[in-house]
Amino acid sequence: MINSAHEREERLLDLLAKQAVEGLGPGETSELRLLLREHPHVDPQQFELAAAAVSATAADLDDAGPLPAGLADRIVASTQGGAEDASADARAAAAGSGGRVVTGPASWWRTAPPAWLAAAASLVIAFALWMRGPETVEVPVEVERVVEVAPPATPGPGVRRANLVEQDQTVIRRDWQATEDLEGRTVEGDVVWSEALQEGYMRFRGLPPNDPSERQYQLWIFDGERDDRFPVDGGVFDVPHGTDEVIVPINANLPVKQPALFAVTVEPSGGVMVSSREDLVLIAPVDAPDEDG
Repeated sequence: MINSAHEREERLLDLLAKQAVEGLGPGETSELRLLLREHPHVDPQQFELAAAAVSATAADLDDAGPLPAGLADRIVASTQGGAEDASADARAAAAGSGGRVVTGPASWWRTAPPAWLAAAASLVIAFALWMRGPETVEVPVEVERVVEVAPPATPGPGVRRANLVEQDQTVIRRDWQATEDLEGRTVEGDVVWSEALQEGYMRFRGLPPNDPSERQYQLWIFDGERDDRFPVDGGVFDVPHGTDEVIVPINANLPVKQPALFAVTVEPSGGVMVSSREDLVLIAPVDAPDEDG
């Protein structure tokens, strides 16, 4: 039940807007007639003309995009402000026109009460937009810029060998001695080993390159606490063609507690579990004098 004058005025505006946009049912038509009799200063044609203006610019509304920020608030504010002064403005306009609100396309904009005009236009446009359905507003998505940071480069074997020699004062370093299997080749280099860190490196200059698909070099570490028949496998490695110096990390498959001799053999590709030691090319006895460098 609508009791207050303000509520009845709002209901009148709602019905006029709906009538201008989509039409009313029989019950609503009767209600509108009753409310118009209570508010003789209200001209229903204001809403019809406002609806016609909205229809004439429908194409512009379709291309206008999302409703600008703040426009909806201004429409509501103008409607509320108009409703408060509607009665006074309408009576003044009616008095100036002999008790009748002048209507018609030519005179409507000059004679319609401004408050009712704002309310009518605002409600019709708002109602028309509501009938069109919710706007699809494209919200720009802030794309997070992902910068790929390369991980720190892993130091090469040469740098790691130098760091090992520097940080472990007890590191063992021995020069390689060539065997007769190298046929008089001059091979230089050394082997360094840290018992505390179980880490070591081999360095070679002049060692002949190999074909990994056929033959590979393999390191053996003789441990004073193990049987000499079963030295510790230190891993297989290659010497590429065109290289001046090769530094190879030692990959011992067992802990080495008391290294006595480092030896390099040539084995079938992939290495062997137990070497026949027929192709022994380099040795580095630990009981030899320690070298600097």
